[in-house]
Amino acid sequence: MKSKVKITSAIIAIILAMAISPIYAQWGFKVGEENKMPSADTWNFIKYGEVGASLHSGTVNLSIPIYTYRDNDFTIPVSLNYSSNGYVANVRPGILGPDWVLDAGGKISVEIRGTHDFFEKDNTFSYYTYHTDTPAGSSGKYWRFANILASNLGSGALSPEIIYVDDPQLSIINTDGYYAEPDFFHFNFMGYSGTFHLGLNNNIYVYNTNGDNKLLKIDISDNFDITITDKNGYVYEFFVFNGDSAPFIDEMSEEKITYNLSRITAPNGRTASFVYDTGYASHFYRPASYACEGAIYDFTNVYNTLVEQHASADKRSLETKSYAHLLESIFVDNNKIIEFSYNTYTSTDKYVENREPSSNHTVCKTLESIKVLNPYDSNNAIIRKADFTYLGTNNPLVHFLSSVAISGEGTYSFEYKDIPNASLPLLGTYSVDHWGYYNWATSGNYLKIVEGNTNTLDETLVANHLRTPNTNKAATGLLQRITYPTGGYSQLEYEAHSYGKAISRNSGNSFIPILVNETGVCGGLRIKSVSNHLADGTQVNRKTYSYTNPDGSSSGILLYFPKYWLKYSASAGPYIETDVNYWSNNLISHNGLHIEYSTVTQTNSDNSREVFHFSNSAMSGKYRDSLAVYNIVSEETFDYGPWHVQGPTFHIRNIVAPLLSKKAERGKLLKHQIYASGEQAPVKEITYTYDTTRTLSTDTYPVYLIRRFGYVPVYTDNWRLIAKTEKENKNK
Repeated sequence: MKSKVKITSAIIAIILAMAISPIYAQWGFKVGEENKMPSADTWNFIKYGEVGASLHSGTVNLSIPIYTYRDNDFTIPVSLNYSSNGYVANVRPGILGPDWVLDAGGKISVEIRGTHDFFEKDNTFSYYTYHTDTPAGSSGKYWRFANILASNLGSGALSPEIIYVDDPQLSIINTDGYYAEPDFFHFNFMGYSGTFHLGLNNNIYVYNTNGDNKLLKIDISDNFDITITDKNGYVYEFFVFNGDSAPFIDEMSEEKITYNLSRITAPNGRTASFVYDTGYASHFYRPASYACEGAIYDFTNVYNTLVEQHASADKRSLETKSYAHLLESIFVDNNKIIEFSYNTYTSTDKYVENREPSSNHTVCKTLESIKVLNPYDSNNAIIRKADFTYLGTNNPLVHFLSSVAISGEGTYSFEYKDIPNASLPLLGTYSVDHWGYYNWATSGNYLKIVEGNTNTLDETLVANHLRTPNTNKAATGLLQRITYPTGGYSQLEYEAHSYGKAISRNSGNSFIPILVNETGVCGGLRIKSVSNHLADGTQVNRKTYSYTNPDGSSSGILLYFPKYWLKYSASAGPYIETDVNYWSNNLISHNGLHIEYSTVTQTNSDNSREVFHFSNSAMSGKYRDSLAVYNIVSEETFDYGPWHVQGPTFHIRNIVAPLLSKKAERGKLLKHQIYASGEQAPVKEITYTYDTTRTLSTDTYPVYLIRRFGYVPVYTDNWRLIAKTEKENKNK
């Protein structure tokens, strides 16, 4: 039997794994955008015509299949996937509107750290060259771009590009160097998902996959195109621009680069090709994620701002460019099988509310139709078509998916909370809570919202700030009802996230993550219930979700709360940085979800129930993010030796260093218990066992720690399921 390219069935979907978007694991001292909420991990599968939930994160999931092409070598599905925990402001909606994703083909999204792996400038070689041509010996030294240029030495916490230089003395300013920080490549295509990065000595590490890490082989061409080969011999080719080589990337770019799946070659030589348009660029604005104040002294001057004009302002806007290349068609053996068309909207953005429009026009596109063609017909006869309509809003860049009409099947229609009547914020709004959800706040500070202790670097929220969660406003735009072609419908109900434990980082634990008992409500919402109805309104069934432990306490664990402030002083010869105050959303690592649930109970209409237990941060240290920093050295100036940092340097290091994340190990189903109505003992119990006794392998990479450098590890392996045990209670 021939092997076939397979992904999830057309009637069953793992929703969030299909959403290829950057993983927003951000850490300190990057000039850039407001924190964006990461997608949650999905665990439960859902059936066609129903709505399900990713219970570990309380996220609603929905999948609508459009069409699946099948032959002896290829299975290529096209579907629409929905997933949301609330309205995240300052994130550009995609081609299907907020929270919807078109699943067709695949992508690799690049999380850029410092400088893109393939970028070179002047005498500085790319990280890719560092990866393939690792300098011999250990006499080299790390520098930062600003210091190698011998300019703006008082750049404070910013300009963090780390460069490795063979010559430890840096005897001439043009000494060759290598950009030294690896990017992280997150892929999702045709049923495969995971992450890889380039290590030294030509190593490529693949991990966090939904299968065996070792079954995928990754190659990078001289043009920096990426090829992935699976265990069955299928070859997947990814290009940045529709088959062209990687574009020029400015070294200070904050953009996330996306590689599109462009071609699949089967072992017998047959091909499936994905063709994209020439692309378009949009300009929009986000709140700056940092502010800084302090004094920098050199021989003669005093600088009152550290990086740029108005850098000390609590509220500033930064322009962001967004590039998109949209899928136009899919071919098999040079025969077009599927065609995509789009609507185009052009609007003038505002920076934020009550500011003047910018001179740049923003382009917004929405999916208009999908046509399935007869590959054997010379006239490309249409054998199936899906047409899309949208609800407009007060924000000309935000359109909500209203309906999908599929020929031969009927129309799906969607209703959202307060849409189209809600007054949505413009891009660049400061009206967001600590986790980026819309909160409608209009007065108070955005970044400078804490009072800090200069001795310990602990901080306390002040009374007047913008970041308080608002559950009602965060619920704006959430999907409330989906009506199916039969006339039946599903009704969705949500509630605020709550927690009974939290990951704490303060001076009492040297800012190392620890678990504490703490209760509260945080940003975003979780699914509370899903009810399914006939066309006449008769309720068929209802599922209610309870996020509690057996003792009634919340099973929620708050994983992340921003730290907004730190302060330091440093000197190097005549250069002195005095009382540098730094405010930012991104001071500490954010490695995925901001909340997780260890135990969730689903209660059905007949009062039967199912209890799901997930791996989580409260179980033991092995599931918790940790902190490890090695080989710390001082940053040096060009002429005056190393910098010396004053203050609680151990705390500073622990605040800004990236965490060693265990997020890939959390959210795994450990136990599934099924109870009959009124019964206290389960009638069936399914237990899942993972090889957690095995030590996971790691790689290390350099990081900037405020006038110092160090190495931090990253896991390059994952625990795997090794046993599934089912036990039935015969007496029930």
